[in-house]
Amino acid sequence: MTWPAVVVWILILPGIFLSSPLYLLYLFFSLGVFGSLSVLPGDSVPLVPQACCGVFLFFRLCDAPAVCPYGGNHNHEL
Repeated sequence: MTWPAVVVWILILPGIFLSSPLYLLYLFFSLGVFGSLSVLPGDSVPLVPQACCGVFLFFRLCDAPAVCPYGGNHNHEL
């Protein structure tokens, strides 16, 4: 693992703990320029930084509370 890969992991780390997914969203689009950088050590699967950030962004968005258009009561008739 090279030092740019370590920097990428350091940049992704705060996005895991922040409450808003915006940091990971901005980081996802800005990491596109590092498309040829492998973030895993050795000659294993070539995992690019944008894919790593995308996985954390996906789980952050799945963890976000959904907004119900009918208010807080989910026992409504359609």
